[in-house]
Amino acid sequence: MNLSDKFFSLFQRDAMLFFATLLTGIVIARQLGPEMMGVWTILLLIPGYAEAFGRLQFDQSAVYFIGKKKADIGEITFLLHVVAVVATAIIISIFFVGFDWFYGQLFKNVELDARAFAYAILSLFPLRLIYINYSYLLIAQEDVLAYNSVVILQALITSVASIGMILIFDMGLMGALMGSVMGLIISIVYAANKVQQLEKLKPNFNLKLLYEMAKYAVHHYISGLIGYFQSNVTSLIAVMYIAPAQVAFYAVGKSICEVATRMVPAAVNTVLFPRVSRTENAHDSSMLVARLFRITLLILLLSSCVLAILIKPVVFILYGSDYYPLIVPFLIMIAGVVVVQSATVFSSYFSGRGRPDLLAKISVLPLLIQIFLAVFLVPEYGVNGAALSFVLSAILLFFAQIFCFLRFSGLSLKDIVIQFQDVTTVWSFALDKLTIIIGILCSKKRI
Repeated sequence: MNLSDKFFSLFQRDAMLFFATLLTGIVIARQLGPEMMGVWTILLLIPGYAEAFGRLQFDQSAVYFIGKKKADIGEITFLLHVVAVVATAIIISIFFVGFDWFYGQLFKNVELDARAFAYAILSLFPLRLIYINYSYLLIAQEDVLAYNSVVILQALITSVASIGMILIFDMGLMGALMGSVMGLIISIVYAANKVQQLEKLKPNFNLKLLYEMAKYAVHHYISGLIGYFQSNVTSLIAVMYIAPAQVAFYAVGKSICEVATRMVPAAVNTVLFPRVSRTENAHDSSMLVARLFRITLLILLLSSCVLAILIKPVVFILYGSDYYPLIVPFLIMIAGVVVVQSATVFSSYFSGRGRPDLLAKISVLPLLIQIFLAVFLVPEYGVNGAALSFVLSAILLFFAQIFCFLRFSGLSLKDIVIQFQDVTTVWSFALDKLTIIIGILCSKKRI
């Protein structure tokens, strides 16, 4: 399977994920209403921040070490599980010891007693660690088909189970939580079986390998933590100042931006990271990344413009008029999400070249500016202030990533500016795949 076919295969997967995620979000938002949707958004901060602090990024190390043929799958699988157990024990202990403080900060504006939900939703954290471990082991082997199957299975099971429990059994928040748990457990079982077919688990506590993986992972950990805060710290600050319904408008608006723009960069990055890790010619990998950045940015600019024009009828059809207040923050944030998503190819490039530390260094200033802006803008302007603080920080991060990529790669600005050949490439690729899809549909119809 060549590179473009892998991209398209992953894009097909992400298209399915888009509709599954969108449908699940619509059902949850409509059934819960803005107020309870805000509570659900706050609850999701718990496993989200647990993963940000507790995912030690050894999964990223696994891709790099397997790609460089420095370790085998069986041994690394065992080490990944050991790290996951240790991380889970630490995070759960901290959460239980400081529960009252955490709960008081997150739910100060919530009338509902959500303590039971807060405890229960932390169960997503260890499941996510195991799921991510197996996913990255498949990525390391560039087994796109198996990886796609795992991701699609998780999304579909989560979607079907969540929607069923909410609509049929009227379980509300607990239904959404149980659907997420079921999706993770079933996909983990499937992924574990796929990895075991590649190589059996080797229980070998290799301290030297663990240390080498840790040295590589620490840079990913810092940059991942900063990246998570970059994407989510405004939500956390908003929880402390505005009502749950306003939090929901911000979260749903941002979610629409991200769901609509992440398909292409997600497909590109899944293949790009191991490809850059394996490529010995630095100039070739730099040129590949520059071209993929231009194409990704072009596609996202076109699709986001269409979505921005149609956002009001889209919100009405999908969520109902109760969610109209999310339109303004969406329009503020969409530009920031587009540039941040398109620049994720640079993250794959730095990681594949063994310099994940650069990601953290260039993200610190934009993050600090976002926190500063959010603290002042959210109390004064509410959800729109949250959106503004995010987009300004995102644009600053985008330019910082471009500057760092150009300096590190030795390329010039003209190499990352969209060119006419990029337009023809996108058009030809889309036309070619559309022709194939129409041909398949027509042949099925004749049968």
